[in-house]
Amino acid sequence: MKILAALLSILLCALLYPSSPAGADGTPATIPLIKLEYPGNPKNIRMLYVRILSLGNRKINQPLLLDTGSSGMTIDCRSTLPAGLCSENGIKVAKTLELDGIIVTTQKVVMHYGTYDEYGNIASARVTFGSSSALASTDRRISFLIR
Repeated sequence: MKILAALLSILLCALLYPSSPAGADGTPATIPLIKLEYPGNPKNIRMLYVRILSLGNRKINQPLLLDTGSSGMTIDCRSTLPAGLCSENGIKVAKTLELDGIIVTTQKVVMHYGTYDEYGNIASARVTFGSSSALASTDRRISFLIR
């Protein structure tokens, strides 16, 4: 669980110090963020997202909530893996699997997010986020929950 607790700080460091600078002069990349307001109770909760473009060599297009209270990154199975590996009962892998640079383990975990829990498997990959005109990638694999 300690490895998952460090994920948010790794992602934030990657945002601040990306391995692929935007400018030829070495200036940091400016990564676009998506700002949304949640019209729930309490009203007008502002949320900040960054778009995940790829995991490993697999292209995805999934917004990721930047939540300073969270202990890691959670990715939806259906947006990442072939449909046959995803089910309502969990990820269907009998042994550790590598697919397009994403390693999916059989290790089950639960992530606690305040009022709800996410269940899934530990996976790892290099993460690319941002937009096609301004992107950054982690320089090594990071672990995340795939649900």
